[in-house]
Amino acid sequence: SAESYFFYGLALRYAGRFNEAILNFKKAIRLNPVKPLNYLNNMAWAYNYLGEYEQAIVLWNGTLERNPDYLFANMGLTVAYQLSGNEIKAREAAAEVMRIKPNLTISKIAKGQKARNVDIKSILEAMRKAGIPE
Repeated sequence: SAESYFFYGLALRYAGRFNEAILNFKKAIRLNPVKPLNYLNNMAWAYNYLGEYEQAIVLWNGTLERNPDYLFANMGLTVAYQLSGNEIKAREAAAEVMRIKPNLTISKIAKGQKARNVDIKSILEAMRKAGIPE
């Protein structure tokens, strides 16, 4: 089922096995043509962790076309744009994050990180540089 592939992909993502996670997310999306936003978001994070920012940006922008207030897509775009060198777009995405969740801070984000094999420091630094407060 689509959900089985999604949850397996999620487990692989959190285990730091990003390429395998992406394959499972793609299977889940093929089986569920509605393309749930959380499927796309998690696949985008896997691409982001692999340094494939353009792939991640396309997925996150697609989710925002369907739900402009999707916090996790805006957070992801903040990181992907900043790490890919597009500071202007990163700041715009960070402003959206703060509009959606005004009390969000870097320290709160850091507490929620669960993935392995991820350079959390660079992700948090990207968010910080883009304008997410400490």
